[in-house]
Amino acid sequence: MVYRFFLFVLGLWSFCSCNENTSSHSNPEVFCVSIEILDSLVLDYMGQVYLQDISPDGSRFLGYDLPMKRFIVFDDKGDLISELTLNGEGPGKYGDYHIGKPVFLDEESFLVLSDKGHFMYDLEGRLIKHYGPDFHGGSRFIVSSGRNTVKIGGDKVVSWLQGRSNDLGFSIERQIKSRQLEMLNLVTGEYEPIVPFPKESIFSSNAYLFHDVHTRPILASSKEELYVSFSSEPKVFTYSGVAFREPKSIVSLPFEVFHQAKGVEQEMGDGAFDITDFYYGQIRSLDYIADNRFLIGYAEGVPLDEVKSLHEQYKDDMRKFFEAIGKMNKVHLRVWDGEQLSKDLEVPQYFGQLAKVEGEELWYDVDFQKRENDYTVFYKVKLIHE
Repeated sequence: MVYRFFLFVLGLWSFCSCNENTSSHSNPEVFCVSIEILDSLVLDYMGQVYLQDISPDGSRFLGYDLPMKRFIVFDDKGDLISELTLNGEGPGKYGDYHIGKPVFLDEESFLVLSDKGHFMYDLEGRLIKHYGPDFHGGSRFIVSSGRNTVKIGGDKVVSWLQGRSNDLGFSIERQIKSRQLEMLNLVTGEYEPIVPFPKESIFSSNAYLFHDVHTRPILASSKEELYVSFSSEPKVFTYSGVAFREPKSIVSLPFEVFHQAKGVEQEMGDGAFDITDFYYGQIRSLDYIADNRFLIGYAEGVPLDEVKSLHEQYKDDMRKFFEAIGKMNKVHLRVWDGEQLSKDLEVPQYFGQLAKVEGEELWYDVDFQKRENDYTVFYKVKLIHE
């Protein structure tokens, strides 16, 4: 099964609870972090809504009804404010699809990213401003539930918006010359390409090519700093200042097991990738807590020969393939305190996707498959350092 350069949307990822570290090797240095459920918020709306963002003052929530392709705005009591259908063509619409989670800019507006650029809306869905890029956006690989936009300072956002270097194709030239992110100045409307692959990254290679599946930027930010991981490399690069060309600092994450992606030789690279590419190790989420501490979600990956063996075994029944490999590809959600990793966080089975991190407080969606409700509920928890 081979996928070339076209839109490939992954479904929602969630993290299962673990009672112990499920890595292959024990680490005596790990410490414990637990969670305490603080509150739950029941939304007065029938549907499967996933939390996208919370306004800076905590009074407004933005959700997305995935089956209906509709944004939902509600308050901190769960009362519905508006239902917004913003996709499609025509005035005020952002196009066929949006790229990752929108973000609140303030209490009265939020920003949606599509291949046509950024669209700023008010809470009633009226378009305030369209920030069109100075290049043609073209997405090759998207994780629909990913955080592809983060705020930097008071008037900038950084996004994974592809297209600027697409004319270079799948090539070493593009890998070396391209910038992985776009910074948008919300005042001037200007886009600036930032963050080439750092020389300390395996993806800066001038001999081996890596697919977007492996190099997808995982983003987080604090007030003035940008944090970037590339999906299949266990590192966190910190950027600050004006240029964002070279990382200010680099952290190598001591994952006990992480099957790192292998590149393809230059003369063999044609831009194609197959299903085995999705089962290398993957950093799936990166959230800044405070004081250089992060909450990191990742999957260990599965050895390539085992992936190929399973695929051959279940090639006529892909459902069984996904079930089998899902049991092998262990996932983790852990705190990095600047020096060491915690044990896996234990979360209730009915918790779904980790939706929002605000310092020590986390918001979770409900797992609609494990808890069948005729309403939508979100859970607020707090990190407890033991």
